[in-house]
Amino acid sequence: MTFETEFAQNDITQGCTTRRIIVVQRNDPNSDAAKNSRKLSELRELAHAVNYVVVGTFVQSRHPDRKYQIGRGKVDELAELVESLDAEKVIFNNQLSMTQIYNVSETCKCEVIDQFQLILEIFAARATTKRAKLQVELAELQYELPKTKAIISLVKKKERQGGFMGLGGATKIRMSRILRKGSHGSGPNFSREPGARDNAFSGMKKDFPL
Repeated sequence: MTFETEFAQNDITQGCTTRRIIVVQRNDPNSDAAKNSRKLSELRELAHAVNYVVVGTFVQSRHPDRKYQIGRGKVDELAELVESLDAEKVIFNNQLSMTQIYNVSETCKCEVIDQFQLILEIFAARATTKRAKLQVELAELQYELPKTKAIISLVKKKERQGGFMGLGGATKIRMSRILRKGSHGSGPNFSREPGARDNAFSGMKKDFPL
């Protein structure tokens, strides 16, 4: 495992609203180092596209942990890095399950998302037409409904009260609306299948100046 800190001064001096983040990537053992480096650089670029300031990078080589994606001990180290760098969000380059988001966010005490959610944020920031905005909303709802239900289940099991860091403020506000739309059938067709992430982007790209 390695981690480093960095400060994107150009983003800070542009006068844009910025948030301090740490990017995380778990690499498979014996995977190609050059490819892993390119993937991490691409994640940083995606983060910069929505005015995040990458203040830290956290990398570990191992097989995925079912509960945390990275190793349990490394999550504690990540939490220390979050606190020391005053980071507001952690973005994983790996796809995260709801359990992983929940567990890492509970330990780090900040919002945790993965690359897919970051891409949705980029689409949302660049949506200018009504059609584009509706497509982003549809993609968000398709992605968030099963996660929102999973959150409620996890909180009930652990008898936790109060907020859940991993969702972020905007999503927490929409939780009841998402569940209402899904349960009454008045919203879009929410799929739990693995292809749901790809389907959420179907037909979107032509409406966005990426």
